[in-house]
Amino acid sequence: MHEARKFVFDNKIIDSPNDLREIQRDQLQHLALALRGFVGTIPVDKPAHRNSSLGVAELTVALHYWLNTPDDLLVFDVGHQSYAHKVLTNRAGEMHRLRQIDGPSGFLLPSESPYDVFVTGHSSTSLSAMAGAAYADRILKGSDTRRHAVVIGDGALTAGVAMEALNFIGEQNVPMIIVLNDNAYSIDVTRGALHEFQSYRQLAAAFGIEYYGPIQGHSVEEILCALENLPSNKPVLVHCKTQTPAVSSIPVLAPKSFASAIERCLRSKMEVDERVVLISPAMLSGAGWRGLERDFPKRVIDVGIAEQHAVAFCAGLIKADKLPVCHIYSSFFQRAVDQFIHDIAIAQLPVIFLIDRAGLVGEDGPTHHGVFDWPVLLSVPETKVIAPTTPERAAAFLSQNIGQNECPIVIRYPRDGIVDCFHFERKTGSDSALVYFGALGQWVCDTDLALNTDWDVVPIESIDEDWAQLNAYKRLVFFQDCAEFGGPASRVLQKLSQQIQILPQYLVIALPQEFVPHGNLADLHRSFGLDPESVALRISKWMQRR
Repeated sequence: MHEARKFVFDNKIIDSPNDLREIQRDQLQHLALALRGFVGTIPVDKPAHRNSSLGVAELTVALHYWLNTPDDLLVFDVGHQSYAHKVLTNRAGEMHRLRQIDGPSGFLLPSESPYDVFVTGHSSTSLSAMAGAAYADRILKGSDTRRHAVVIGDGALTAGVAMEALNFIGEQNVPMIIVLNDNAYSIDVTRGALHEFQSYRQLAAAFGIEYYGPIQGHSVEEILCALENLPSNKPVLVHCKTQTPAVSSIPVLAPKSFASAIERCLRSKMEVDERVVLISPAMLSGAGWRGLERDFPKRVIDVGIAEQHAVAFCAGLIKADKLPVCHIYSSFFQRAVDQFIHDIAIAQLPVIFLIDRAGLVGEDGPTHHGVFDWPVLLSVPETKVIAPTTPERAAAFLSQNIGQNECPIVIRYPRDGIVDCFHFERKTGSDSALVYFGALGQWVCDTDLALNTDWDVVPIESIDEDWAQLNAYKRLVFFQDCAEFGGPASRVLQKLSQQIQILPQYLVIALPQEFVPHGNLADLHRSFGLDPESVALRISKWMQRR
């Protein structure tokens, strides 16, 4: 059990930026070193996230020392970089419960602290958000009473929304400070020409933004000197070179995981068919597929943090007679919905999408739970959605459809390790059934044991094909890993209503219609009454009312 503790420097508790500003300036470098040591001892389940914060200890100290936060606005993009920031803003004593339910988020979260200005769970949105605040303060109000600063990583800067923001900031001459944390690493190795050719000075000039740097991002004094000499009436990009501790680039795949099963399928297909191309927006390491990139360097393409580009890029591959497979996390797919509809679905292009991290993902929280893909995907015409119950069945669906599909196909599966997957199916001749979508077999099995009935158990994997087997039941209880409305149960009930005159009695076990916080899956289920015992009790009460 990890215990709460304060961050102490030179026998003084540093609990806020005000405490930090009382430290002698010539001691700040030593304080930053102590801060890095403190952050390094925070218990984490994702070392790569913590390492991002270890690389910005000096930046965090210098910015909070120079700015008058929280009156001045400061944001870290992406929020992985914010652990040191959280320690300095009255949360050191909570960091032992980081990413646990009721503990601090792993990202910036305004509901958690006034120092967390914006949500930064996804990348690259900070420039637009801070530009809005700076534009309102400095241009609409004509006020110069507060400053606006963004720390944005070199990976986050490559996304299209960041470029859109820079275009606006430069045109409108929005006074704000853009601190580029150039550490050659984002959620994966930084990709793209901007990083490759180190053309940040030219980028700033192209947008009419003043450039300062590069400076040593691990020197508090050098950072402070740069900040003190910046103009206050125009946008400035401060280029800081930093180093982030390395993590393993090719994690070992669990043998019975979705990632492992799909990797084996992709490898076997790519070995015999040169048309197969895998595209991923900065998630190859997350999936454990760097080995595929090593073995097929021209046909495994990491486009960086560029989900919209990844999806539209697939459209061009199809036109050149390739067979694209696009791997993308469910929550990040939200950023590319327009391209999915506009460039793929309307044209009925046979791209296969691997929607990873579907359903609850645990400790990453509301920005990363994959709970919005079902309503979006089911609303797009002529799109086939498959939710396999196990890794082996996911690989089988992929194998069957590569090169054979005539429309977009989505294979949706959970984060590995978040659920125990097995194909739970039972036919007893009952007129009632427990129905589940995708990899929820363990949840349904545990509920069935607590419920103690002999109902049929029916897994639904291919939504628009498997629903027909439900038309003879009188009672149905659906299990789904999204909110009730717009999910797969709604789709099945709509299909049934078109085929039979009287719908069966039904109950939908689903997530609440709210943003789900961070925490491990068991804690989250208990907090919403979705643990097997609570669900069984709810079903029993529902049956008694019928």
